[in-house]
Amino acid sequence: MSQDIYLKDHKDGDAIFVNEKTLNAYEDGPIIYFPNYTVVRSNANNQAFLLIDNIKRPLVDASAISALKNSAYSFATLEDIPMVANEKLEGYVLGNLISAQTPFPEGKLFKNETGSYFLVQDSMKYAVHPMVKELNYPGKDAEATTQTELEKYITGSPINLKDGSIVKNSQGDFYVISDGEKIKIKAMQALAQVFGELKYSSAVSVPDEIINLHESGLNIVYADDSIKDAEVAPNNPTTTYKAELRGVEPESITMFLGTSANIKIRVANTGTATWNNSNIWLQTQNSPAKYVFEESRVSPGETATFSLAIPSPQSLGLNPVGFSIYHNNNGSSENILSFGRFVIVQYGDTAKIVSQNIPVAVKNTWKPIKITVKIQNTSTSTPWLSRKTALEIYDANDKNSPFYDPNDWVRKEVVAVPQNKSVIRPGETGIFTFTLRVKGLKPGNYAMKFKLHLIDKKKEIILENSKEWLRSIRVDK
Repeated sequence: MSQDIYLKDHKDGDAIFVNEKTLNAYEDGPIIYFPNYTVVRSNANNQAFLLIDNIKRPLVDASAISALKNSAYSFATLEDIPMVANEKLEGYVLGNLISAQTPFPEGKLFKNETGSYFLVQDSMKYAVHPMVKELNYPGKDAEATTQTELEKYITGSPINLKDGSIVKNSQGDFYVISDGEKIKIKAMQALAQVFGELKYSSAVSVPDEIINLHESGLNIVYADDSIKDAEVAPNNPTTTYKAELRGVEPESITMFLGTSANIKIRVANTGTATWNNSNIWLQTQNSPAKYVFEESRVSPGETATFSLAIPSPQSLGLNPVGFSIYHNNNGSSENILSFGRFVIVQYGDTAKIVSQNIPVAVKNTWKPIKITVKIQNTSTSTPWLSRKTALEIYDANDKNSPFYDPNDWVRKEVVAVPQNKSVIRPGETGIFTFTLRVKGLKPGNYAMKFKLHLIDKKKEIILENSKEWLRSIRVDK
């Protein structure tokens, strides 16, 4: 990466000075073209991504721009997002989708009334020790909030020290944090040799409770430059069948459940044998179908093109799909290349929450609470017949909800149907009103699973990108 890109995410002092010999001991990784929190579009399919570390998170549509809160962004439409060559994005792993309802996809620091720090990202909150906050997010302010507000988010594991941190505990033991693990340095000459004297002297003392957040990795004992690898005699060249992936188009595969997508896969012949349609083919995971390349033959150094239609996986969201290239080795199938891609499966019948007034906490002495939930029909073509569109609530175990009000609900699981229109067409919003009975409930946290069904069509509507929309209420005395 360039110095400019490095300094956007790191301090100059984070870098370790090494000689060229040391660098040459490592394999070349992918080139880093963008700093963290960059938003770009791929020129292969116009898909927009938020880039964080080695992850690219797809924006579902133009409305997802509203979820991005970085003040440096100035995007009003997808067309405002800069377009880049798709090759620059191939080194990133495909991450979770970002919609307009995704809370803080970039991650945001908060501080509650007691002074405790939390990082909130998506639907999760993560505790941040004050020292971890200073080391991982130097100079970054935390927004004041309440613990009640933080209770809206699911609790995840505490935030670890960032990779590359060099720390020591109260006993004077030194550790390097790498891939989330704590690596103990048993020989001080190894610390100075690998990381330099400056890193040794600037190691930060941290409490054991922070170090113990990390799993233990292999200890660093000593690195000796005098050790030489034995020379390996070259093998005599033989006819070989080898392959390397050159690209998948589109790079991001998105489809509706139950449909299929046409893709092209380009694979380079990196062996010494010429390929023809009788000895090389492609297969997808768990399918006996064989696909041959379009070219009549592919010589060493040339590229084969496979065109195929893949059916959508049966699970919504991100799904891994495996591909393999085979060689006919005297009647046996020999695998010469395997690779995978993530497929984003969306439901054709979808809905999103426009607004709702469900409380975070209630008292068990209150009268039934009137709730209004507005839900937009975001389906591609399916209208909702109001009297057959059922909003249902279940508890955490898919049993009847403890908030059931027999004086208001349609059935024990159906709280309401939309009353504002006889038909809710795509793009329109249905209004659901109902009550929650809280009187007499035991104090504690109660989960609510909302589901939306079209009873006449026997269809389940995907609500907020999930089959279940989850909320929780704390009941107090």
